[in-house]
Order: sequence, then C-alpha cells, then structure tokens
Amino acid sequence: MKYMSENMQVIVITHTAQVASKGDFHFKVFKENKMIKL
Repeated sequence: MKYMSENMQVIVITHTAQVASKGDFHFKVFKENKMIKL
C-alpha cells in the first residue's frame, strides 16, 4: 500500500493499529447515537 500511495490516493478502512500507523493522514469516523429514551 505504501508503494501504491506514491502514485495514487489510497483509502484504507482498518481496525488495527499496525496498519493505521503506516498512514500519513488520518480521519476518525464515528456514529453518534441520539436516541431519546422515554
């Protein structure tokens, strides 16, 4: 992936810190649950 990213944009979704640590830029995406309890 590092080699590919030299010539193109690579988007990776991962749950492992080992893979994420190889990236130069990071985006954190999360779901916010706004349920109302009655």
